[in-house]
Amino acid sequence: WVTILKGYLDDELELYVGETVNGVRITTNGLIAAAHLMGHGTIKNWLEHGGDVADAFGTTPEEYLKMFA
Repeated sequence: WVTILKGYLDDELELYVGETVNGVRITTNGLIAAAHLMGHGTIKNWLEHGGDVADAFGTTPEEYLKMFA
């Protein structure tokens, strides 16, 4: 599953890993975890456009990225 998510996020991994988005440092592990928990499309959209995004429990991409960095 991780390999599949990496494939879906290939461009984003190249563009964003090491960058800071919404005050959070983007890491490979964080992106993969966030995509697994929120969906890769949601994470791609959040990276490209920002905005207030949360899962069904109210957890944001920023929280997942911090937890799994």
